[in-house]
Amino acid sequence: MSKKRKIAILGGNEKELSVIRELHGSSTVSIIGIYDRNDSSPGMIIGRVIGLETYSDENFLERFKEADLVITNMARRDLGEEIEMLTESGTRIIDIADTYKLLQSNYIISIPQVKYNAERLDEALSFMNRISDTGKLLEWILQISADSVGASQGSIMLYSESTGELYIGYATGLSEEVIRDTRLKLGEGIAGKSASIRKAILTRDIGDVTRHDMERENIMSAVTAPIIYRDSLLGVLNISTDRGE
Repeated sequence: MSKKRKIAILGGNEKELSVIRELHGSSTVSIIGIYDRNDSSPGMIIGRVIGLETYSDENFLERFKEADLVITNMARRDLGEEIEMLTESGTRIIDIADTYKLLQSNYIISIPQVKYNAERLDEALSFMNRISDTGKLLEWILQISADSVGASQGSIMLYSESTGELYIGYATGLSEEVIRDTRLKLGEGIAGKSASIRKAILTRDIGDVTRHDMERENIMSAVTAPIIYRDSLLGVLNISTDRGE
């Protein structure tokens, strides 16, 4: 088996986050660190969620020198000093735009199951409304949530302030028709109730769960939790399992 190539990510904004998502868990690549001066940038938060090393000071340099490749957004002027330091050290750096060429090559092959730090999940969720690629982010957040508690499926419903309704942003195990047509008012169904009271709900008696909440058979238990950022309701997270509680 060939040795994993060491990759470092310089920057933690939305563009870098998309690269982290694509590379993390690869059988041929190991992300050895993420750097951003802003310790609360989305990439830094997500990095901690999935157990990666993050740096926001000069300590990053020695670690990044170990990388076979550093990926960064060359257009970011605020990283000019860091890019210059790495260049002088002889570290190979590529622009984030060229990363996708790697994704189409043999450089990256497969994405296996990975483990996440559930203690940071709430911080990751708080950045949902800051990421431009909503579909991929919702998919990843749902994966993190399900893996953290051993769930087998789930959905993320988003809240529309204009209509006062919840709609499904991303889901696994639901038909396209249900995803397209499901709309819940606050207080309606388990998801609507969770959003209304702004508290998580653990459901063990699935017999009373409506089709609006989940369209799945053999569910044994489920958790529904509101997604809140700065006191604003963003949506509801629904995860369930058919393997027990």
